[in-house]
Amino acid sequence: MPQIVLVVAVIAFVVAWRYSLEVALRWVYLPALLLSPNYYQWVIDGLPDPTFQDMAILPLGLLAVPLLLKWRFSITDVAVALFAAGAVISSWFREGQADAINQAYDIICQAILPYCLGKIIIETSGLRRKYVQQIVLLLAIGLIPALWEARMGVNVYQSGAGVFFPGVPAGWHIQSRHGLWRTAGPFGHAILAGVMLASGILLQRWLVTPARTGIKGLWRIRWDSAGRTLLLLIGGSLLTQSRGPWVGLVLGLCCLAPAWSPRPLQAFAKMAVFLLIFGAITYSVFDQYTEVNRFQAQSEEQSTAAYRRELLDRYQVIAERGGLWGWGRTNRPVVTGMESVDNWYLLVRLQYGLAGLYLFLSIQVLVIFRIYRSALTRYLASPEERQFRFTLGAVLVSISVALGTVYLGLQVFSFFFLLVGWAEACVLQRTPVQALEGEPVKISRRPFAFERVLA
Repeated sequence: MPQIVLVVAVIAFVVAWRYSLEVALRWVYLPALLLSPNYYQWVIDGLPDPTFQDMAILPLGLLAVPLLLKWRFSITDVAVALFAAGAVISSWFREGQADAINQAYDIICQAILPYCLGKIIIETSGLRRKYVQQIVLLLAIGLIPALWEARMGVNVYQSGAGVFFPGVPAGWHIQSRHGLWRTAGPFGHAILAGVMLASGILLQRWLVTPARTGIKGLWRIRWDSAGRTLLLLIGGSLLTQSRGPWVGLVLGLCCLAPAWSPRPLQAFAKMAVFLLIFGAITYSVFDQYTEVNRFQAQSEEQSTAAYRRELLDRYQVIAERGGLWGWGRTNRPVVTGMESVDNWYLLVRLQYGLAGLYLFLSIQVLVIFRIYRSALTRYLASPEERQFRFTLGAVLVSISVALGTVYLGLQVFSFFFLLVGWAEACVLQRTPVQALEGEPVKISRRPFAFERVLA
């Protein structure tokens, strides 16, 4: 009964119309994004295949059209639009009209709409902290079945939701490492779950750290409900046994720390120097660690690391042959024995070509540069505002680093673009939000400001 995805569309529309877009985004779209498996689709012959996430955001996108009159354009808008257009053009040239239509549908539901709604709704609602709390809470709830998955090797999301989607592939097979099953939760694969949980840890770190505590307070964990939630997210991240997201998390924490310094600009400069040195050392160690044949590696960890290095060598010629627009999503040549391309930057080069790679990198560089510049050089009077902008930047850095070991897929893709739009909204703010700790800004309860009267 895959038509169950339509129920989510009805709920999203009713909630948005009866209450507000803000309520629907927080209570319908975010749960659909973070708690429902995105690999389950309603497969329709000749049409795009909708998911729970798609059905949750399409009604919101439709009802948000009037808000576009207040849209404030930025250079990041151009980069996101060109990346989306490039993906569709690549599919059109390489795979034909039908695949290009499917690509356009996916890129609208999973990139354009999350970016737009993240930019025009979250900050204007004045409920920033509640959105962060909602994201963290949903990630924590999603971890509850992970304990069973780690012990028994059974993914509750696959077996539970799979009843409604007979014949639809259920993500990847569960992998075992060090005697425990790697938990994936609703995210399809353990490494994707690791990316999402690393993001949740950074966001929760902002929630639980007082604004004027100093850098030392950033490393303390209080034994209250918020502190226990943070420990739960850390434990869930450990259960994924995914090193790429762990590295991204560590670098994200380094990028977060200067915001709590009394001299954030000097602390940021020191952090940048440290990361350059750390990056050089890490690259040297990784280079030596992976200079082995993956079939002769001494451990599974070394074998997978060598596999990712070999990917770059084996696919380099294929990527160059793809030219400016790449091979498309389903048309790319595959190296025997290396079907899984566990590097988003290589994968986007293969699928969307040199244009797609440069456009995606431009999105990352623009949004991270702009959010940190706004946090460091503008008039921000409150430490809370500066710290939140640093936090968004740290999450984006964490995801960007992890993408060197995994593809940007399923929920992580949409979550990334939601954060990009959110960061742009912060950058474009002329004044800080009304109150991070106080009363929220009042907004219309309905997406259209029509009064229920008869003339």
